[in-house]
Order: sequence, then structure tokens, then C-alpha cells
Amino acid sequence: MKSHNDIVWVVGQEIWVPASNTKDAYETGTITKVLGGGMLEVHPVGKVDSRFCETINSDMTQDHKVDDLTKLPDLHRPALLHALNSRYEKNKIYTYTGLILLAVNPFKELNLYGKKQMSPYMNSQLGDILPPHAYATAHRAFLSMLEKNGRNQSILVSGESGAGKTVTTKIVMDYLTKISQRGQNQTSGGGDICEKVLQTNPLLESLGNAMTRRNDNSSRFGKLIQIKFEEGKSRLIGASIDTYLLEKARVVRQGSGERNFHIFYELLAGATDQQKREWNTDLCEDSRLLCNEGIRRSDITDKEQFKKTLQAMDVVGLSSQERSRIFKVVMAILHLGDINFEETFINGEEGTVISSLCNESKASLCKLLEVDADKLEPSLCTRIISARGHETKKLHNLKQAEEARDALCMGLYERLFLWTVWRVNQSVQTVNFKPTGADRLKNKGGYNHMNTISCLDIFGFEVFDKNSFEQVCINYANEVLQQLFNEYVFKLEQKFYEAEGINWKVISFPDNHETISMIEGKPMGLLQLVDEECLFPGGNDATLHEKMYNNLRGRYKTFTIDDDTQREHQLFSVKHFAGLVEYHTDEFCAKNKNELRQEAIEFVRSSTDSLIKILLPPDAATASGAASAEYFSKLSREEGKKKRRNNKPDNNNNDRSRVHKTQKLQQRTVGAYFKDQLLEAMNFLRASEPHFIRCIKPNDFNIADEMDRERTIEQLSYSGVLEAIRISKAGYSSRFTHSEFGIRFRCFYKGKLKAKKKNDYKNICIAILNEAGLVQYDDWQVGHTKVFLRTEGYSKLESKKRERLYGSAAIIQKNVRIYLLKMTLYRRALERKARLNKTNVPKKTTVVQKPKSVAPRPPPRVPSRNQRQYESESESEPEEDDPDKESKANANGLDLNNLDINALLEYLSNSVQKILSSSDPDQLKKVFEEDPLLVALPVACIVFFVDPKLFTNLLMVVIVGGFGFLMLKEQQKANTLKMQQKKAKKKAKTKKKKANKKKFKITASKSKGPLADYYDADEAEEDLEELRRMKTMRQRRRRSSQYFLSGMSLKRTNSGRIVNPN
Repeated sequence: MKSHNDIVWVVGQEIWVPASNTKDAYETGTITKVLGGGMLEVHPVGKVDSRFCETINSDMTQDHKVDDLTKLPDLHRPALLHALNSRYEKNKIYTYTGLILLAVNPFKELNLYGKKQMSPYMNSQLGDILPPHAYATAHRAFLSMLEKNGRNQSILVSGESGAGKTVTTKIVMDYLTKISQRGQNQTSGGGDICEKVLQTNPLLESLGNAMTRRNDNSSRFGKLIQIKFEEGKSRLIGASIDTYLLEKARVVRQGSGERNFHIFYELLAGATDQQKREWNTDLCEDSRLLCNEGIRRSDITDKEQFKKTLQAMDVVGLSSQERSRIFKVVMAILHLGDINFEETFINGEEGTVISSLCNESKASLCKLLEVDADKLEPSLCTRIISARGHETKKLHNLKQAEEARDALCMGLYERLFLWTVWRVNQSVQTVNFKPTGADRLKNKGGYNHMNTISCLDIFGFEVFDKNSFEQVCINYANEVLQQLFNEYVFKLEQKFYEAEGINWKVISFPDNHETISMIEGKPMGLLQLVDEECLFPGGNDATLHEKMYNNLRGRYKTFTIDDDTQREHQLFSVKHFAGLVEYHTDEFCAKNKNELRQEAIEFVRSSTDSLIKILLPPDAATASGAASAEYFSKLSREEGKKKRRNNKPDNNNNDRSRVHKTQKLQQRTVGAYFKDQLLEAMNFLRASEPHFIRCIKPNDFNIADEMDRERTIEQLSYSGVLEAIRISKAGYSSRFTHSEFGIRFRCFYKGKLKAKKKNDYKNICIAILNEAGLVQYDDWQVGHTKVFLRTEGYSKLESKKRERLYGSAAIIQKNVRIYLLKMTLYRRALERKARLNKTNVPKKTTVVQKPKSVAPRPPPRVPSRNQRQYESESESEPEEDDPDKESKANANGLDLNNLDINALLEYLSNSVQKILSSSDPDQLKKVFEEDPLLVALPVACIVFFVDPKLFTNLLMVVIVGGFGFLMLKEQQKANTLKMQQKKAKKKAKTKKKKANKKKFKITASKSKGPLADYYDADEAEEDLEELRRMKTMRQRRRRSSQYFLSGMSLKRTNSGRIVNPN
């Protein structure tokens, strides 16, 4: 045995090793040899480095029964993967990892949802143990809200695209709406608000979801859904939705094999003939914004999905006019995307104009937006610059014109999406609902006049081949959520340790504060540097990368740029909690800018349609979506006033007065806006009690019943599950009750494992830990009800346990082999002595040897009752001749064994004489008692005188039947006597055998064996060689069990007995 990294590796030990197939990640192997330098020889893999190996300390066949991965004896990656895969194969897609619920996407329909499956959870109470399920997490949040004085709850659902976040959020919302309806009057309106809350999902999915290479229905935005309940009650009274970081760049650019947002394809597939003519959809079939239009969803057709979208709009309460306006804006964006430009010279200056080939698209766009067509070209091809009160008109080149067009497409769609979210909130809100963050945080402790359960459906940690600005924002959000998780876990661990009486101050938990400070810090944080570069007129990605190199490298340990490859190709790396991620600064500035020009805003606001007119605010600085809810609410309140003023158009001079602000690009950048949103969400979540659900995608091909272990372990890392395990490892990760620990490690305890008092098992556990040589606090602590072990301490204890058990097994094997060898040698000595003396054995010695070729005897057959009786009769010993047999046969001279007619007649004659010679009744009674057959004689005499023929017949019947019965009775008595004698003989034999066995108990003999004179050294060597040639231990035992050896005082064999000749 050799030690490496505090783990003792033992030959024959089964361990986890890295798999040759990366898809499996790990496989099992057996140590065949412990090499130097931390290397192991493992079958069937070969040489492996022990640093990449993990121990196996449990029965892996039972892993599918473990509902909580933290209860596994081994908290390392291979054990977690194996348990998760075992449960996935049994269709158990839900598993706990401490506080986290893991949900593995099955990619098939399972009978896990519905009223029948909800019932056990709805009828449970806090503390009840139920199988892991999304219902269980939702119910725990619901009960916590009711039983913890109205404390707000939050459920955080995360995972990568295609992992099932959206479906899981629907399941949670469905459960909360269903449980809120229990006991409620159906006419109270509660069912209506519940249905509205559920129907917000398909509506927002239509506008905010898209088909990607990983998922046909991928959410391209994050959302926080607040489900509101009446204070102290379970009645649902409303909801609200906040959205985060819509991927608006998808409107103008989609990756290969991906599509735009669903709503574009649904309108083209589900529009009526009249709508198609009105929208001029023929021009949009080959739209530039739908470059991958030929790709179709596999889960549902666009036409069927459009019907669900219309139904959701109807349930939510959108009027037909509002629906028509939404569709018109969407189609207008498609026509706007098809606008192309031509280079030209105006007054000797290079500029652009709209191509004449796009006149039809231009006309359709202006018709749908209800704007003047002549205003389109100036809004896209020119720009007004104000300096010291003077306005200067600047022409756009071709690239600038295309950027202005794409910016307007993205800005219009984003504002339409935000307006729809605001309109949905108006439909499902409560009476006094105010959607501002300040109102939600009115009480810092998370208490309000309404109780809320919030569901956060947000993108998971992302790592691609090329990671850009979007991945920085997404991973930044996951860092902040992980920090929230670490804080919450630390508090619960601290509370648990205090309850057990454990010194928790010696535990250090991991912290990702430095990474968050590097991203959001001021004045030299990553996002701050990007914003600063966007403010400079000549700011670009190369300059930004150089600023990162000068200001972040060396200041933060989590930020790195090497001097060779990364600096040359504008790359940098960030060490996140989930691992090291490399980013490319290409298009950082362009993606961070929200450069929607004032000219484009004025063009849209010139619309005669009231909805389209208010989509974009008059100030470009607020056109990025900031404070959109407050903006739309204000316009809604002022709508009545505008109608009374005959809906007068806005004064363009008022809008123009703000132009000078926008020309300095004083707009809120995407990064700054997202940071503020995230800060507001985190404040709200910290004021609530969080619950965590991590969705896992088992493979990249959306195939059922297949798990790619390498991809799964990546997601466990990105979702924070391994970080949670690391937090558990930082403390005392292995925990056993006192009795469990005592039974598991009883090999270290020398006394009897019995606990009569309450603290007996606790004292036994302490004695075991001290006997094993572990150090208190460094390796273990014993609490009031459990034993706590650090990961290193548990590994040491298991290694020492294996070492002790293997050592004991070696001692047993050694003694058994020595014993068998001595038996064989003694048998050989007996055989040689017999050959020399030309006789079998010494006098009074009986040797019964089983032939070698005879097969083993089958187990004895148990005979039936009749067979036992027959065998006992046939095997009984013959009786000896008895001279007094005739006198003993019958007192009256009737020999039933040799019965003939003469004897019978003689018996009758003697009987008649006895009856006639009896002079008094007492003497006659005595005669009848001695021979009961004499009673029949008087009756026979009467019958004889009445009817002689009848007498003859009766006599024959009596003789045959009666005497036959007597004979059978006598025979039964004789058989019973024989059986009793046989049992007594057998009992005496068994008693004698036990006495002999006890008397001749085998003991070691220090003197020479009794046959040592017939045994020389050469013959002993031959016998040893023959014994070594026997292939298996079973052959040796079978051979040696027939005889006994020298050096022993002897005894019994399977086939006979050898008596000590001494």
C-alpha cells in the first residue's frame, strides 16, 4: 500500500478513473498495482494518475434509490454522475442536491403531472418527506409563505437552452394556481385570474422565444413572474411580470440553423387572406430578416401555435384593435428589414438614398405604421448634429444607413415586446398594484400587504466557441445568483451546525465576490470600461481591449490576458465560479450601444396610430426600454386628456429641443440598463426566501433515454451544483447518525456494540474515531445526533477500514492454508506407512477412503412417511429364536402367528370347558376378562339351536373378520415397539458421536506427528509441489477434507474415522 493525497490505495480496490470515451466521463477499474510517483496500475485501463481517480465506498446498484445526492457517501463528480444517470434510466428525472432540485429533461412524455400526481403534495405539510418533484418545491414555497408570517418566497429556475426551464416554470405556475383554487368559490373570480396568469406564458413565448440549434422553443429573455396571494391566505389575487435582456439583435441577425422570433412565422402561416392582402405578405416570404425561413419546428406547426397565441390574447384581455396593432408593427418590421440603400452624391458629398427596387416595401411599411412615406428616407439616411445652438445636417454612408435601419428594427420590436408585457401586467395586476421596484421593497424584510411567490426563469451559464458581450451579461447574472445561493446556503449550514453544537467558525466557504467586483466595479470595472469606450466618438473594440489589459490585468486575479495569443487576437479570460471562460471583444461596443437615432424616433412618432405613436418615447435616451412600465402607465393616464384636446400632434420643436442630448450619445447602454435591472431583482430576491431548481439537458440531440455524462457534468458545474457540493465539502460533508456510524465502522471498536443509554452510541463513535487516529476539528466533530466528517477525514477512515479488513482477511487465509497443508501431509504419511507395513492401517484403526473418481454425494433424500415405515420394517434386525414363544403368544393357547383349523377347534373346546366349569358369576367375569372372545360363545349357541345354517355363516364371518383384526392389531404393536427401539439406538449413537467429537477435538501438537518415521524430507517436498499445482482453493479443500495430517492429534473425516495410533 502507498499513500497519495491522504488516500490509501490498496491492491484489489475498485475505483473511478477517467474514461477513454469522453462521452462517459468516468468508468470503474480495479487497482492491480500501486506504482511510485502517485501512479496506479488499473485494470482494464492501464497506468493512471491517482490525482484523477476517486474512491468507491458504497453499493452503486442502489444509487437510483437516493433522492438526495448529498446523502451519497462519496461527494465527487463520478459518484454524482452515476447516481444521476441511474435515476434517469429509471425515469426519475427529479433529484435533490441539498437545497437544489435537479430536473433532467426526459425529451419524452412521462406520467408525472396532473391532478392525481398533485394530490399527495397538496395534502402534505412542512417537514413531510415526499419524492423530489417540481410540485414539491412549489408546495414548500407555498407553505412557507403561509406559515412564516407572510414571508415572500422565490423559486429560481435556471439552465441552458433546451434544458426545460420554460416547461418547469409552467409546471410550478400550474401547481400554484391549482392549489390556490382549493376551497375557493368558483364564482368569486379566482379561476379567471388564475387562467389569465397561465395564459401569459404562450403569449410571451410567441414574442420572446425563438428556435435555436439547441432548442425549438428557446426563451431569448429572462423573466421574473410574481404570483400574488391575499395576505395570510391562499387565494391568488394577481400577478406581475418583469423581463430582462431581450435578445433584440436576433431581429436582424440569426445564426445558421436558427430562426427569428416565433411571431414572425406565426403571422405568415396563420393570417387570413384579407390580412395577407392588407399586410402584403407576399413580399415577406423571402425577407432578409427571415433568412432561415425554411426551417420548421419539430414540436408544433406555426399555424397551430398561432391559434394558441390568439387564444392567449383573448384570455388575457387584449382587444381586437390592440391585437391588430401588434400584428401591424411586426409586419412593418419585416418590410423595414427589406429596405436597401444606394450610394450617391448630394451637393458633392457622399451619401445614400433608398433603392428604387424597394419602393413596394417602403409603401407597405409606411402604410402599416401610418406615417408619411417622404419622412422615411431622411430618418435613415441623414443625421442632425447640434453644436452651440446651430444644427448641421450630415449624410450617412452606406454602412451608417444600414446600421440606422437595423437599430430602428430592433428598437421597434423591443418596445413592442415591452408594451405587451406592460399590457399583460395591466390585465393580471391587483387593484393597488404598482410595478415599480420601490413599491415592492416598501418593507425591507420582504413583508407586504400581499404575499408573493416569484418564479425567476433566467438563462443559465453560457460557454460557446466564441463568447461575446451577451455572454458577459448572462454569466454576470449567474455570478450574482450564485452569490445569493452561497449566502443562503452558508446561513442554513451555520444554523444547522449551531443546532448540533458544532464549532462552525473553523469552516471557510467559497466566495465569488472578486469576480463580481471585476465586472460591475467602479470606476475600473469591466462594464464601466465598455460604457466609457462607447462615449468616445472614436471608441472601438481594439482600444477597449487595450484598456482592459492596462486596468484589469493584475488588479483582479479572476481576469487574465496573456501577452502572446490573447493580446494579439483581442481575447481575455474570466475565472467564473463554473470555470474559466474566454471572451472575444469583437462587437463589444456596437452591442453595448443602444444607438437609436433621434431622426428615426421622430419618424415613428409621426404616426397617426395612437399605439405606434407611443411605442418610442420622445427622448432617445429612454428609448432603450428603461422605465418602460412607468412610461406606458403615464401615457395611459394621459390618453383621456389627449382625446379631449382632439389628439393634437406633438410639437416637433419640443422633440427637437432634446436632440442635443442624444447627439452626445448620453443614452443608457445595454450593460448599464441590465446591471440596474439585475440589482433591483437581487434586492427583491434577497428580501424573500429562495428555492432553487436547476434544469439539466442530458444530450445535445434532444434524444430520450440517453445521457452524455461529459455534457451533464459541465451543466452541473455551470448551474452551481458542484459549487454547492464544494460548499458542503468546505464544511463537514459526510454525516451519519450515531448508530449508523457505529455499525458502519464497528471494526475499530473492541467492545460490544450495544447502547443501553442515550449517549452510549455517542461515546462509541468517539472511541471509534480516536482508535482510527483521526484528529478532532480537523477531521471530525460529534454533534448531538450526528457524526460530522470532513471529506479528507472520511477518506482516511474508509482507507483505514479497508486496510484493517484486508489485513484480517489475510490472516484468516494464511491459517486456513496452513491447516489444509498439514491435513494433506498427514494423509500422505498414513498412505506410505500402510504401503511399508503391507497392511491398510495399524490394529484397531479403520481407514475408509473415498475414491478420487467418485463424484460428490448428492444431498440425502427425505423419504415419505410410508417409505420410512417400510424401510424401518425391512431394515430391522432379525429376531432371535425364543423357546418360550408359544407360551408368550397367547395366554389361552391361540397362536395368532401359526393359526390353523385344528388350533382353532382346540381353542373353542377349551373355551367351552372354561365357561361350563365356572360356578359363580365372579369366576365367569374373570374368564371373560382374560379372553374377551368367549363372550360370543353363548350367542353362538342360541343361534345354532334356532338356525344352524345361519350359525355356520356367522361363524365364518366372525372367525375371518375377528381374527384378522386381532392379527393386524398385534402386528401394529410389534412395529411400534421396533420403531421405539430403533430411535433409542439412534439417539445413543448420536450421543456417543458427540462425546467422541468433543473428546478428540483437534489441537496443535508441538511434538512429532505419529507417523513422522514414515515421512522423509523428499516426500514432503513432492507433496508440497502437488498441493501448489492445484489450481483453486476449492480443489485443495476438497482433496484435503478426506484425510488429516501429521502434527495434529487427529480426528474425523467426511468418509470415515482415523484413530490416533498412540
